[in-house]
Amino acid sequence: MSEARRGNFDRSTLRAVSLPGRVLMRQVVNDALAVCPNSTAELTHLASYLGVVADKRWIVVRNGVWSSDFPAPLPWDRRRHEVLCIGGLSPRKNSLTLVRAAEASGCELRIIGVDLARLDAYGRRVAAIATNNTRLEAPRSHAEVLSLLTTAKVHAQVGFVETPGLATLEALAAGASAVAARTPVVVEYLPEGVCWVDPASVRSVALGLATALNVPAARGLAESIKADFDWSVVLRPLAVALGLLP
Repeated sequence: MSEARRGNFDRSTLRAVSLPGRVLMRQVVNDALAVCPNSTAELTHLASYLGVVADKRWIVVRNGVWSSDFPAPLPWDRRRHEVLCIGGLSPRKNSLTLVRAAEASGCELRIIGVDLARLDAYGRRVAAIATNNTRLEAPRSHAEVLSLLTTAKVHAQVGFVETPGLATLEALAAGASAVAARTPVVVEYLPEGVCWVDPASVRSVALGLATALNVPAARGLAESIKADFDWSVVLRPLAVALGLLP
């Protein structure tokens, strides 16, 4: 069986089989039992990019949370007056804009998940502009991350193409306010209840951070996120399609 058929699709394999990445991706998708983009926006983009029709094998499986994992959240007035960003530094996360916005707004920003000994060129650029207002911190365990989210006022994720991943959903489920880029995939997940910002504008992000620090999360939003995005809920369509559930 070829490397492509076994599903080993690292860069060396792509070079070895002499196929453009898009062609090989199309082959993988056409042979797959199921294709599971994590949003309708991603489904549309991926199908268009590959030039394929999204048939019944394409099943949107959203990101989720384990509702039972969360410690009891602190009341808003007892939370730390700070902004968290879980997930490290990268262009995808628009980290430069986030740090510049934090500096412009004067808020305290903690970016969790940064290995300072292994920064790439982009990470070094971010680190170079971070002042005392911005702390770059090492990765934490999942339990520690949940504890941080239940005791901080705000979580921010302002990437251009970021699906609302575990961190944003967990922040909302933990009772924090959230700052997020107004992009199609984020609006699809979270049509309301967050501070929307323009990811291309430092001023917009700075205003969003300042606003979120002074506006508690909407009443009932945390429980709504836990109910709608628990893994037992978001994985059900896939389980049904695979015949694991009726």
